[in-house]
Amino acid sequence: MAEQDKAGNGTLTTTNLSAIYAYQLNVSRDFTVNAGFQATYHQLSLDESKLSFGDQIDPVRGFVYTTGETLLRNSVSGPDFSAGLLGYGRNVFFGFAADHLTQPDESFVQGTSPLPIKYTGHAGAMIPINTRSTLVEDQFTLSPNVLYQQQGNFRQLDLGFYGIKGSVVGGFWYRTGDAIILLIGIDKGTFKFGYSYDITISKLTLSTGGAHELSMIFQIQCRPKRHNYRIINCPSF
Repeated sequence: MAEQDKAGNGTLTTTNLSAIYAYQLNVSRDFTVNAGFQATYHQLSLDESKLSFGDQIDPVRGFVYTTGETLLRNSVSGPDFSAGLLGYGRNVFFGFAADHLTQPDESFVQGTSPLPIKYTGHAGAMIPINTRSTLVEDQFTLSPNVLYQQQGNFRQLDLGFYGIKGSVVGGFWYRTGDAIILLIGIDKGTFKFGYSYDITISKLTLSTGGAHELSMIFQIQCRPKRHNYRIINCPSF
């Protein structure tokens, strides 16, 4: 997996190159455990020419002085590791993950600034409503979900709810004190399409105006192996 993020009009660039390994253990016919491990090369790059400092400011003329601030370096990099565990049965699933186990140093000046470990816990259920019908397009399922994340002093709790009828998925998430997320999608097995809209309810409402997101997934079917594993029975969006 390769990803790159540019923040502040390209002032700070984050690049991650990762390799992921997952192992699946069938505990019983009704319960499965997945363990995942991720090794990442993590790099932060800073464009010093786009930074502004307080000692550059003249009270009348604005930014006219040369800064006396100096950076020790404008790029930091190193290894980063993460791990997670997922357990799921026929109608329930839960998991836990820990990111940045090595707490890589992200400081550009003297001293250290380790990236705190990020802890994530989640759980959900699939509740079938009309079990009498055997047709997929007539089946309706409700799925409540909860997601908790903590990194340093930051904590976030998300509560979600899905409604699934045939190949159509709809739902909403509530990010406590921050946003409400509405979503709708189509799941055709090999093709998935989803749209979501974040309605900001915090003090950032007038600044952001919400956010739109589109996602498309194409799944290439491979030749089945001798041992067929059950897929995770949870929403894909």
